[in-house]
Amino acid sequence: MSLVGDIFQSVITPRKIMRKQMDAGIREEQTLFYALFFGAMHLVSQMPNIAVKATKTEQSIANLTAMQFASSVFITPLVIYGIALIFHFIMRAFNGAGLGVQTRRAVFWAAIVSIPFMLISGIVNSVAPFYYVLGAGAITTLVFAWVLAANLTEVHFPNSGKKQIKKI
Repeated sequence: MSLVGDIFQSVITPRKIMRKQMDAGIREEQTLFYALFFGAMHLVSQMPNIAVKATKTEQSIANLTAMQFASSVFITPLVIYGIALIFHFIMRAFNGAGLGVQTRRAVFWAAIVSIPFMLISGIVNSVAPFYYVLGAGAITTLVFAWVLAANLTEVHFPNSGKKQIKKI
């Protein structure tokens, strides 16, 4: 399946797609690409807000975009790496069997899956009333949390929730 197909399939069956990625082999350069891609898409999702802020405050759109670029493309991936490290230590404390690179992929893949919702949330944030903004943000956060929990479970506890067939 393509990357886009895997993203949409991950909303429905995240463990299956995470297992598919683990079986194909997880490479650190792919994981880094996902982190940078998420940062770039975060920048794109903030562009409507930047345009609105620039017109309301009469600030330069170039300056606002440059600040958001630095934040989204450089800082956001580092923050996600930190979050992945924290989750790896938490999973290890609960006797998780996953490797660090697998935990990073689980966190970054959950972020990638939330991109379509994040883009919609960015548009809603610039044109809709506050309660719609809260709803769109809540949906984005729930999708991220759902996929992250499933990914971490598949990485660290791959046999949980699956039927065990006893041989006689």
